[in-house]
Amino acid sequence: MHRTLLDHPGVLDILLVMPSSSLAAYRALDRLMGALSGAGFSCDAAFLAVLTLENYTLGFAIQQRTRVRRDRAGKTVVQPELPPDEFPNLDGTTTILTEWASDEWFWAGLRRQIDGLARESLTPN
Repeated sequence: MHRTLLDHPGVLDILLVMPSSSLAAYRALDRLMGALSGAGFSCDAAFLAVLTLENYTLGFAIQQRTRVRRDRAGKTVVQPELPPDEFPNLDGTTTILTEWASDEWFWAGLRRQIDGLARESLTPN
């Protein structure tokens, strides 16, 4: 889903303005719910997992499109130097601010989401 949103930015625009209550969307949700239920997730935990991962993926793609400046060749534009006295908490993060919108950062965050959901959902109450 993430790769599709980056490769076809118009899809993200459509998702932001069109309701996703089509039969195709419900079929995909049903398949995901079935896979998670088969892996030991309760119905509620499976639904929470789908919502969490979908929202993370959409949100990351939106951030990549709206907060990262790119040149015409698609390369990330280096952020300006931030004066440490004005931005004490961001001092030394220029590289992170420029490179966070990479596939590596997306996958690192996705792994954290999945690990957290698995720990919470598969732990007996």
